[in-house]
Amino acid sequence: MHATILEINLLGNFEFRYGDQVVDDTQNRSRKLWTLAGLLCLHHREKLSLSELYSHLWEDAEETTNPANAMKALFHRLRLLLSPFGEDISRSLFISKKGYFYLNPNIPCRLDIEVFEETIIKARETTTPEEKLSMLQQAAFLYRNSFLKNYQEEYWIQAVAEHYSNLFTECIHTLIPLMEEKAMLSELITVLNHALSVDFGNEEYYYHLMKAQLALNLPKDTVATYQNAKNYFVQTNGSAPPAKLNELYQQAFLRLNTGLLDLTRLMEQIEDAGKAPGALYCDYDFFLRVYHALSRGLNRNGSVLHLALLTIAPQKDTPLSKRSLDICVQNLRELLTNTLRHGDVISMCTASQFILLLPNANYENAVLVTDRITRRFARQYPHSPAKLTFDITTVEPR
Repeated sequence: MHATILEINLLGNFEFRYGDQVVDDTQNRSRKLWTLAGLLCLHHREKLSLSELYSHLWEDAEETTNPANAMKALFHRLRLLLSPFGEDISRSLFISKKGYFYLNPNIPCRLDIEVFEETIIKARETTTPEEKLSMLQQAAFLYRNSFLKNYQEEYWIQAVAEHYSNLFTECIHTLIPLMEEKAMLSELITVLNHALSVDFGNEEYYYHLMKAQLALNLPKDTVATYQNAKNYFVQTNGSAPPAKLNELYQQAFLRLNTGLLDLTRLMEQIEDAGKAPGALYCDYDFFLRVYHALSRGLNRNGSVLHLALLTIAPQKDTPLSKRSLDICVQNLRELLTNTLRHGDVISMCTASQFILLLPNANYENAVLVTDRITRRFARQYPHSPAKLTFDITTVEPR
């Protein structure tokens, strides 16, 4: 008999918990090992054949010439992985018998994916608002992150992850009006902060979080939330946050600045805002305003202005994965900010392009600048799958 229930958590990091012992995928990063365990746990009510497992674990038919031996070796490693739980668990949790592989039904297990989905289904069916609220709050925090989040490249994991992600979205979208109606704003803030830790690009979560923070007279927190939203929107697509977030930000900003400003204090605020080192990085809307302001003055002051369009392209014929592109964008943003001069302006204009505004640089200097960026990128990130291309144009006086 097993008095202790084995907890199997697949939402977020993959982990097994048995008593005070934990085995998770941060300790051993073997992709096939954890993918095998994930398949057997997901289909824990079924017995999977060797061919079914093989098709998921070895997509390349030529990767192994002896599937049975390969699976035997992988199963042995899986049992070694669980050895901290003792032989009763490590040798009997996963069973291989007569060509089939499965989770032992005689060992009591609690799977977070089952509890999560069952809780949401019960919340749908209940007619009592208090019970619905309680169940949905429980479900929200059961969802620690995406299903097997460290293995999202696997095609079958993506489909399962989308299912649980949709359930989580349903959960949060149902909770928001219920909690707002009952003025449970502190609790809503906790829920939305958790939701944004999982889905940090959700505009609605930012909006309702800022609303709740303002309603509780937390303007500093509201401004901080807005800055997080702004960073996300600028980094991902070069755009400013949606107008409704800007409106809440303005309300919070005015609450923080209730007194009158004299010119000295105003200049201190302006100078403090401009102390960031390197070039100015901004969203695309703001970039356009700076561009139009500078281009209008070209005739008056006789200065020159050049634009450089930086495009991130793959080194080989294969398109960059989203993860590779995201890493490249993050690295480039830092490199550009530190490489360009204090008066230069940078923005993203598409998911894979930056636009650079180079005041007082003639064409030859603009070429030197782009060459310097290319060399620094190659030196700092020699193994990057991306390469940089530039187009430069002179801005004519208007």
